[in-house]
Amino acid sequence: MLVALDKKLKFKKIIVKEGGAPNEIGRIFGISIVDSLLFVQGSPELLIYNLHSQKIIAKHRFAFDMVSQIQKVNDVFVCAAIRRDSDEEEYFCLHQFKFDKKLGLVHLTKQTQLEPDMEVDNFLLTGHLLNLPAKNSLFFVFDWLGEYYEIDKTTYKVKQHQKLPYFGDVKKFIAQSSELPPYYQAYGAHVLHDSLLVILREVDFETTSVSNPNEKQVEKTVRKRVQIYNSKLQKIGSQLLPIRATNIKIIDNKYLFASHLNDEKCYIYEINQELLSSIAARLHPSAR
Repeated sequence: MLVALDKKLKFKKIIVKEGGAPNEIGRIFGISIVDSLLFVQGSPELLIYNLHSQKIIAKHRFAFDMVSQIQKVNDVFVCAAIRRDSDEEEYFCLHQFKFDKKLGLVHLTKQTQLEPDMEVDNFLLTGHLLNLPAKNSLFFVFDWLGEYYEIDKTTYKVKQHQKLPYFGDVKKFIAQSSELPPYYQAYGAHVLHDSLLVILREVDFETTSVSNPNEKQVEKTVRKRVQIYNSKLQKIGSQLLPIRATNIKIIDNKYLFASHLNDEKCYIYEINQELLSSIAARLHPSAR
């Protein structure tokens, strides 16, 4: 089920239950908040909940699979997904659709293909669709493949398709181990101050030096690192979370909310605004 919590993270109310009734939905796979609408992505339905009226306003069969977050661009809803009901060969694409009270979900024909470099099974085609208000771009960051796409929000053409940058000394690592660093996962991603990308990634070779002599080897591989990039995907900063996590959200540009699939606790970290100011100064030195 999907529940609402108050500001103290205490239970407030049940929003949506899983089930087959008209006001219920099949298994919940994800949620997206766009303006005043909460999109609840189920299987195979999509349920739309109005946060202002606190009512379910629509429930439709959704023709997509492996759906990312839903974003809104120029009055059109956008998501990355596989089209489930297509007679043609399945492709992982950026899809556009509109919501009409009479017609329901109207799928638009314009699509942008988001195929990774490696041919992988469909279950690996998941990731994070991010909308940068300060730049005319959408970013899609793959969960498991260490790749990202940048897409123009006007033309929906691909601006670039690259690997996420490493933070450590790649040449030194390869010289020592004769292989590339073990660094692919992007467990969570969010936008900070409309122009920065914050990505939660598996700890990599940049933290292999032992800061705690008593730390077990296994603990080094399960910690998680938050990395900050500018809108050009240039690395800006990197910070290790004290508690491991598999998901992050930025709240009001002040706090980082972190949770773990196997932990019933969640954690809220205050973002260092002085650090962000120094980042802004590095991005725009002429403004100092």
